[in-house]
Amino acid sequence: MGLDTSIYKYKEQTEKEKIYDKLVGERQQGEEVLYWRKHHHIVEWFGQELGQLIENCENYEVTEENFINLLHDLESGELTTYETSEDIKIITKLLKETDFEKTKFIFSNWW
Repeated sequence: MGLDTSIYKYKEQTEKEKIYDKLVGERQQGEEVLYWRKHHHIVEWFGQELGQLIENCENYEVTEENFINLLHDLESGELTTYETSEDIKIITKLLKETDFEKTKFIFSNWW
């Protein structure tokens, strides 16, 4: 048993995609953009950041502000991961290239 934590990116669907999903009963698949294995500090950080108790197999929306705060804490050393420098690069790129009005990010973990 382990602790797997991910953030998924979901693009805004076109009307045609929404109709198709309703007709066939499918749901849009997210793209995994960040992944941590056995890193309870990330789960605790998101719990504090989102003001919620993080439950197993639940989904939580991550906003642009959450990413800015996460980046700050990683850069300042308040939070570290096994791949801190790589996580900083990914988050910096997401912040620069993402239209947060048309893109949704979901934090999810399972153990």
